[in-house]
Amino acid sequence: MHAFRYESVIPVPAAFAYDWHTREGAFERLTPPWTEVKVEHREGTIEAGKVLFRLQLGPFHVRWHAEHHGGRRGVEFRDRMVAGPLAFWDHVHRFVPVKDAQFRMEDEVQYRVVDRPAVLNNALDRVFIRRELTRLFGYRHRVLAHDLLWHHELSSNSMGFLVTGATGLVGSTLCPFLSAGGHAVIRATRAPRHSANDAQWDPPTGVVKLPGHRAVDVVVHLAGANVGESRWTEQRKMEIRASRVLATRKLAEQLARWKVPPKVFVVASAIGFYGDRGDALLDEDSPVGTGFLASVCRDWEEASRPAEEAGIRVVRLRIGVVLSPKGGALRQLLWPFWLGLGGPTGTGRQYMSWITPDDLAAAILFCASHRDLHGPINAVAPHPVTNEAFAHALARALHRPALLPFPEFAVRWTFGEMGEELLLSSTRVHPSRLLQSGFRFSFPTVEAALAHVLGTS
Repeated sequence: MHAFRYESVIPVPAAFAYDWHTREGAFERLTPPWTEVKVEHREGTIEAGKVLFRLQLGPFHVRWHAEHHGGRRGVEFRDRMVAGPLAFWDHVHRFVPVKDAQFRMEDEVQYRVVDRPAVLNNALDRVFIRRELTRLFGYRHRVLAHDLLWHHELSSNSMGFLVTGATGLVGSTLCPFLSAGGHAVIRATRAPRHSANDAQWDPPTGVVKLPGHRAVDVVVHLAGANVGESRWTEQRKMEIRASRVLATRKLAEQLARWKVPPKVFVVASAIGFYGDRGDALLDEDSPVGTGFLASVCRDWEEASRPAEEAGIRVVRLRIGVVLSPKGGALRQLLWPFWLGLGGPTGTGRQYMSWITPDDLAAAILFCASHRDLHGPINAVAPHPVTNEAFAHALARALHRPALLPFPEFAVRWTFGEMGEELLLSSTRVHPSRLLQSGFRFSFPTVEAALAHVLGTS
């Protein structure tokens, strides 16, 4: 039998942290982005219940049937593996109060990789399992501290959120972040409603059919076609513009007509608004740039005007590159860099403004909670980096070299106009309004961000 322990002190009350674990979304928040996990069945509570989920281990998908047992509310809860890839697993989550409204989160695991032979059991633990447990629980404790601190500060009053694009890269982080913090979350989907937390949304008309009489205080509009999915043909450009500009306008018009309109409309825009601006440091007062993306972002933001004219506070989030191995630019770069085939793109001197999904989710809640915030808000980390600096930071995080550049002519030949605007343009953006309002980034540097989302050190 092997034993593993991980602990950290978090400055919130133990009871507050325990309640966070009981809510929908807590399990998803504690699942690292480098692991694909899907919950297939859940019943009961964390004191006495069951969870069946499927997870990816390397190239394999396995089922893990966990049983919660022996829980003591506010003190600890336990889960043991009933069926799964290991010979034995029993995990206790312990909440130990310490002075000044702090608690110590203690995770203790007893496990056995295989029953026999003992030499194989010990070798697998030494080579793989213990390292992965350290990586997993390090991530979980960072996320736990991040979420608890923000919700302890901002979530004294529960709000009702309606989220479009809930299954996307940003939405799949935001929704569990909000629900685990005690907020009610309704996911707007084009498909017919299949859950109590789903609302049917028709983008061409903007009509949203809410489930029952659910109150909506904040609408977060994240949906839109992926601008980096394929080359920008004229047809693709029309699809991108329609999915962002037309859909936003129709939704804004509908919200303006609601009998009880939301208090806040948070609209996702992008730093593409600024265009290619070289080394210039840009803030929310900087003018719109040139190019296709800049024109789309300008019209996209303007499309929210009907909601603003109806008295709804509108926040237009200009979001940078979202760093996550689950999707977006980082996911596309991981395999080349892991194989040692990565390097700077073009000259490498162009600036890249980025943010982690966790800081972005916190920024959305922060904007929803602060009545003085409206209009354009740059949702980027405070330290943009050049493409060359990012390439070397990613290579160091993966313990690989960054020797093979992606030259400009190859970018233009492969991606055309999309490559020009997404890969070769330089946008150096500062989150002035967030910082002035007191927002604190948990992952302000690209090194800390990559270490967090990739689980590296």
